[in-house]
Amino acid sequence: MPNGSLIYENKEVWFPDLRDSEVKILENEEFPGLKVVVSLSLSNRIVAITNIGRTVFICLVLGFGSWLFSKDANSLVLRPLERMTEKVNRIALSPLSVKRESLMDENQKRETTILENAITKIGTLLALGFGDAGAKIIAQNIAHAGDVNPMLSGEKVMAIFGFCDIRNFTDATEVLQEDVMMFVNSIADIVHDKVDKYGGSSNKNIGDAFLLVWKFPTSEYEEIDEDLQLKNTDLVAGLSDLSLFSFLKILAKVNQSYVLRKYRSNQKLLDRLPNYRVKMGFGLHVGWAIEGAIGSEYKIDASYLSPNVNIASRLEAATKQYGVPLLVSNELHSIFSEEVQKLCRKLDIVTVKGSQVPLTLYTIDVETENLRDKGPSKRTKRERVSRHESKKIKLLEMIWEGRLSTHLLFEKDKDLKVMLKEGNNPEFKALWEDGFEAYTNGNWKRARLMFDRCLVLRNHDGPSQTLLNYMKGFGYNAPEDWKGYRELTEK
Repeated sequence: MPNGSLIYENKEVWFPDLRDSEVKILENEEFPGLKVVVSLSLSNRIVAITNIGRTVFICLVLGFGSWLFSKDANSLVLRPLERMTEKVNRIALSPLSVKRESLMDENQKRETTILENAITKIGTLLALGFGDAGAKIIAQNIAHAGDVNPMLSGEKVMAIFGFCDIRNFTDATEVLQEDVMMFVNSIADIVHDKVDKYGGSSNKNIGDAFLLVWKFPTSEYEEIDEDLQLKNTDLVAGLSDLSLFSFLKILAKVNQSYVLRKYRSNQKLLDRLPNYRVKMGFGLHVGWAIEGAIGSEYKIDASYLSPNVNIASRLEAATKQYGVPLLVSNELHSIFSEEVQKLCRKLDIVTVKGSQVPLTLYTIDVETENLRDKGPSKRTKRERVSRHESKKIKLLEMIWEGRLSTHLLFEKDKDLKVMLKEGNNPEFKALWEDGFEAYTNGNWKRARLMFDRCLVLRNHDGPSQTLLNYMKGFGYNAPEDWKGYRELTEK
């Protein structure tokens, strides 16, 4: 009998639209031969639809649950781990870039957020502790497997080295006692800010002194006979100008700072040092140095070793002898832009300890008495850092791309216009140049006359007084073996 059919009174009755599973035949013993055919198609459809709905619902529940689980796993675990890995890789590629990264909001109190911020903080502390000179040490130890090896071989680089020193620091330390840290850090904030803004980096903080460095890109120098020589390019001149400009801006800011102004009225300082003001000395020199780790497995400093670093230090120390805030070597002066070279005054020709090669000393005449004091900053620390970075990047891009000549900074800066005004006296400059030529040529009687006239025009001119005192020791008659330069005996 085919599906969907029934024999009724010897005749086949066919239900073509129904399957066997949809047909139910009922029989009753009281009525033999009577069969009732019941269609189950509707109920079967309802059951089928219900099963499909149940399956779909279960699939949706499982899918949504899986999505929720994967979402939490991605947001709380996988993505943070990926960000941590990327951050570590960025530190390995560019250790100093981590200083510009911001921290994540820790109010969420997630362990991964705390770990991410910890990596950022550790990277920032490494960058601050090692500085530009230690970037290679950080990068290689993070990027490579194995034990920590901070004692990497040094690398020869070309750079401008600047030393600056806080005057009367011993007296300030004895007077300020525990407050001396705040005093030094207030000055360090100014020094580091200006140097970083104008293309340099801070290397060492030695109590009252700071070592600052402006490294030249490797493309700007070449090795000739095992000696590094700078190329004559706009970039070299621009970076050299910026090093001098940085120190002049530090000098201006130290005299204008609202934070440092309170030390002028500190009675204990005034009792020890009448009319006390924060004063600094600066020395600038250029040359090669070995950049690398100095120390042992117990403690290292990433710094620079070279006679050129020592010369920068000696130039800074010599500022006290000449009564000027800044001394520049002839080697650095020679690579300034022509416009900046004209702003400088040739002071002396000397040999310093550790070198028999005569060194010509230059300064730039500045006067800080007429600078206007500035009030407290209205910006938060975060706002100041953000503004500093944006202005720094924009300024350096304009200079490196040739859209801004560095000598224009000296002409347009309001503070420098005030500071350089006195140094631009044509009569004084003519007298000094005449006297200095007579001094180097051994005609010390004429040199004495010219320097005395310089003191009439500028009675506080330290270089004039220094050379007069030196010539006085010989009765204003040049020695028979005079070669046009003298030995700078004081360190």
